[in-house]
Amino acid sequence: ERLSRQHWTLVKLRREPGWEGTGVCVGFRQREPGAPRAATVLLDGLGLICSVRLRQEAKLDSEIKVKLHGVRLPELRGDFVHDAVPGAIYGTETADAYRQAARARKNLGTRLATGQMRQGQ
Repeated sequence: ERLSRQHWTLVKLRREPGWEGTGVCVGFRQREPGAPRAATVLLDGLGLICSVRLRQEAKLDSEIKVKLHGVRLPELRGDFVHDAVPGAIYGTETADAYRQAARARKNLGTRLATGQMRQGQ
């Protein structure tokens, strides 16, 4: 019954491509240091739990605005984005840390591809 309800909720969302709403942050995760944080968000009005990449910092149990990005019916998944003010992260410490981590990952990939890591450089 839960999967059926989730399917029809996603069908409804698919018919409303510009859907926007609010959700409550119930958890956070970050794949690796410097990568963008993602929040587990409860969309109470829809009865869905989803993962949303954060554009701004948010606190646990706080409400954030989310916007529908897409629906993947075969996977029973809705993709949502944090509907923050565009450009709000630029010029902050978070943006600088993200940029530095991205450069470090790029440099590591370049060194691995050229074999410099094996030579001890």
